[in-house]
Amino acid sequence: MKKFLMASVLSLVLATVLPAPVHAFAGGFVDGQLRLTKASSPYKLTSTIQVPAGASVLVEPGVELIVQHPNVVFRSGGKVELLGTAAEKIKIRGAHVLWETAGRFDSKSDLVMTHVEATGLGSLFTTLNQGQNLRVSDSVFSGGRYSGFAAYNWLSFCTDCSMERNVFRWLPGYRFMTFGDGKARVNNNLFIGNSSSGLDNGAWLVTDGNIELVGNSFVQFDKPVIKMNEAKENLVLDGNFFDGRQPSAILSLIHISEPTRLRRIS
Repeated sequence: MKKFLMASVLSLVLATVLPAPVHAFAGGFVDGQLRLTKASSPYKLTSTIQVPAGASVLVEPGVELIVQHPNVVFRSGGKVELLGTAAEKIKIRGAHVLWETAGRFDSKSDLVMTHVEATGLGSLFTTLNQGQNLRVSDSVFSGGRYSGFAAYNWLSFCTDCSMERNVFRWLPGYRFMTFGDGKARVNNNLFIGNSSSGLDNGAWLVTDGNIELVGNSFVQFDKPVIKMNEAKENLVLDGNFFDGRQPSAILSLIHISEPTRLRRIS
């Protein structure tokens, strides 16, 4: 009886203190559908996961991805979904760049990220992403104050791009280019500092098209925040704060190329 009890206690202790085994995942091309499950987590990624048109990747709540290569994590012309929850966030460690598209401007790549925590990022996106639908929400992305990434995140030919209720810490800036009736919505986020790189003409957020920038807070920035490039732009600004200053402070931080349709101003 004593031996049985001792064995039971030892099994319980081992189950408590031993970490979950790490599953190596080589990446490569996805044929059809790929599902990364919590049951098999954490995953050690040793190369880029390539998602061609028509293929898809689904990452379940509670999954942890440990990136052990210097390249982009997802290169996609298909659909990538990282669907965490408030109770079970998806955690990503060591990614140099998280995502880039693999298609042309008329491709239909999709990225959905919700309740993701990514640390050690060089950049969230690469310098040229074309033809994407992008929905990023309720997530935290952290880089370094002195990033080695040499260019901004260029999100071009957006048809439906939104970044809402996120925290972005020390990451390169963004450039949005919408396509046709496409629109970019950047609402209710907290942006903490610009990294040492990734700025375009001294501005952190550059727009070429329709963008809505509402309810965001920008802190610890040492560069002008917004530059609008072309006459086609249609910019909505409302209720944004800069280092705790009132929303009207945005006016001194904008570079405007005339003529510009400024529909509403903070």
